Amino acid sequence: MSRLQIGAVCLFLALLSIAATRYGGYPAINDYHDIEVYFQRGSWVTTGQEPYRDVFSEYPQVATWLFAVPHVAAEAWFRLNGTRQYDLQTYRYVFSVLMALFLAATLVMLHDLRPDRKWLVFLLLLPAGWYFTHNRFDIVPAFLV
Repeated sequence: MSRLQIGAVCLFLALLSIAATRYGGYPAINDYHDIEVYFQRGSWVTTGQEPYRDVFSEYPQVATWLFAVPHVAAEAWFRLNGTRQYDLQTYRYVFSVLMALFLAATLVMLHDLRPDRKWLVFLLLLPAGWYFTHNRFDIVPAFLV
């Protein structure tokens, strides 16, 4: 894939994530329960607490650090703008866009790994694959493996 195509895929997935978070209904597109749990598990980074000691987490360390990334990004964005403090909805937006970027990276990687069957990559964009990418962090282990 060319750089322009990769950029277009990333932009499309990010915009799709924002639109799904904003306009998608519950539970048709958005399953808020897991993202609320991720919000709580990653809150340690902005409150000065320690994971596993001050904030309960049943997830491994990599996931706990991953849940903190949207907190850091959202807080940095609102500090730069000087506006309000971020909330759960902002966390949902940032988390969804982050997972969309991991999906785009996975698509590009798989596209380049199988030159004989490049079209199979786009099966990840079917509704079930998109739903779990948008609402869970499962795409990150898929990308890393």
